[in-house]
Amino acid sequence: MKVVTVICTRPQFIKCTPVSRGIQKDACFLKVPCLTLRDETEWPETIEAGWNALVGADSSRIIRNFRNLQTGSAQHGVFGNGHAARSIPRILAKKFVI
Repeated sequence: MKVVTVICTRPQFIKCTPVSRGIQKDACFLKVPCLTLRDETEWPETIEAGWNALVGADSSRIIRNFRNLQTGSAQHGVFGNGHAARSIPRILAKKFVI
């Protein structure tokens, strides 16, 4: 399988190939729409937030989704609030009374 990676300094959208799974999440963080050329994702949150669309390998689906690209919601915390490292020890200490 040939993989082509394109890096832009200010992309208007990102196309994810079958092996570029982490880019879906990065696109969401960067608030850049993403078209994933797969039928499944490890990051369903990116779809729910509106930053990613699974288009598979069907050219008509790819073109239709590209023409209808929209940015996702401005919702924050799609992948948490960034405080897990502080919360986990406190929760464990409560649960196991350390």
